[in-house]
Amino acid sequence: MSDTPPERPDDLAHPPRKPERPAGTQPVNAMTVLLGVGLTVVLHVAAGVALLTVGGFANFVSQDAGAIFAFPALFVGLSQVLWIGPAWFAARRRGMAGIALGLVIGASLTFLVNTACFGLLIRNLSY
Repeated sequence: MSDTPPERPDDLAHPPRKPERPAGTQPVNAMTVLLGVGLTVVLHVAAGVALLTVGGFANFVSQDAGAIFAFPALFVGLSQVLWIGPAWFAARRRGMAGIALGLVIGASLTFLVNTACFGLLIRNLSY
């Protein structure tokens, strides 16, 4: 007597299926990724307007208070975590993997462009 269970003919007739996507998730395609990159641009513009508005009002109060808001503008590559991070978490939680990927790509491009421009600024100021 063998230890292997007998084969069932219905198991052989039906090959294993691919795992299905979890309910509520969207497929990752070029359009959803581009939508995420566009959302990154919209969030950067909204954050810039908010920082300029709050920084302008703070500048009326004190010169030092207005200067605090220059940091996020100069280092947007680092400070974008404040508004891209929550959007990424919300997109992942809702199953929008393509939009979340687009947010990461847009934030990465922003970081690279900001780093390159800041390097040129420091290089030109050092002469």
